[in-house]
Amino acid sequence: MSKSHIHASTAIVTRADTPIYECIKLMQKNNVGSVLVVSDDSFQRLVGIFTERDLLNNFVLIQDSNFWKKPIRTVMSHPVRVLMA
Repeated sequence: MSKSHIHASTAIVTRADTPIYECIKLMQKNNVGSVLVVSDDSFQRLVGIFTERDLLNNFVLIQDSNFWKKPIRTVMSHPVRVLMA
């Protein structure tokens, strides 16, 4: 019987006012499929998540409306539901 192990990794986090194109560059640089999005204030509460799926689902809007410089909050998934084991 094999045991599965969960390996903790550092989460990639960005502020909700970060431009979409910068979030995509951050994901590429860190070779990840998502970034956690925190509030713009000093509390930095978790307010959303931006995933490759969010990019695909919103690609036409982002491209056609030239949204690349819009804040990530415009296309992130929210609210975030956390599952605790």
